[in-house]
Amino acid sequence: MNGNEMLDRYIHEVGRNLPSLVREDIQLELRSLVQDAVEEQAADPAQPSAKVVAAVLQEFGSPQQIAAKYHPDQGLIGPNLYPAYKLWLTIALAIMAGAHLVGLLAAILQGEAASFGSTIANTLSSFWDSAIAYVGVLTLIFAGLGRMGIDKIPWLNTDPPATWDPYQLPAVDDPNRISRGEMITGIVFAAVFVMVANFSYEALGFVDVTNAERPIVPFFTPEFARFVPWLTALWVVDTLLKVFVMAQGRWNRLTQTGNIIISTLFLIVLFNIYTTQSVYTELMATRVAQGIIGLVMLVTLWEIGTHVYGLVAGRPFKFSTFFRTRLA
Repeated sequence: MNGNEMLDRYIHEVGRNLPSLVREDIQLELRSLVQDAVEEQAADPAQPSAKVVAAVLQEFGSPQQIAAKYHPDQGLIGPNLYPAYKLWLTIALAIMAGAHLVGLLAAILQGEAASFGSTIANTLSSFWDSAIAYVGVLTLIFAGLGRMGIDKIPWLNTDPPATWDPYQLPAVDDPNRISRGEMITGIVFAAVFVMVANFSYEALGFVDVTNAERPIVPFFTPEFARFVPWLTALWVVDTLLKVFVMAQGRWNRLTQTGNIIISTLFLIVLFNIYTTQSVYTELMATRVAQGIIGLVMLVTLWEIGTHVYGLVAGRPFKFSTFFRTRLA
């Protein structure tokens, strides 16, 4: 890795931790500042050595620290603690939103909602109150930790400034790089599925417009309950893995292998549900439910395949690259 590539990786990594609206402007400004510092030390400013660039980047600080300094909302939280604060705040709010969504859907499907509009208003009000309370408590906790100097403890930092290594910056097209949006989406769906499976799976069904007495035909019989513990355990473990990977900032061979194992076990449980006729209420419910489960199985199989490919090939799976390699 030469100096210019190291700088590109650094700027890209900082940008991943910035809001999209200001990302490009801050990246341009930061690149200019770093290049000015490099030019003062490099014998050839156009082709600086990796050693010179690494020394300059060490002085600037880790990508997470730089992003935290540019963030407008981190006045109470120090730059060392801000990445961890943002991570746990995002995860908790996502789970909270998923829980309220499940409650809203359950109330509507079970006919407990006297008014659709009032139910939505009450759900939004409840989420707002809960979110404000959680944000306040979490902010006070992290602000207190910072004032006490506890932000100097390494395990509280997502990227301790004393130990980060510019030579370990991931490539821009790194197969181990994570998408925080995908991770958060996965955590939200996990929370929703766990609550639905445990408390209201009997409310899942399809609309039968020809039956006024039973407009919602449930998919599953009580026999489905014997699969719930397995699904719950896998979803919980998967959520914990995603939280750990988000804290690390990227996949590694161990976490990728763990994800493949979890997804494979999930696929096995889904296949058993798919083939167990006693869990379905009637023929139409069987067809619809099996269609949905089959689609989820295909998505899971695709996820397993892409992770295995990335683990073996050392690069992300792309259709164009894959078929070009096969045809070459």
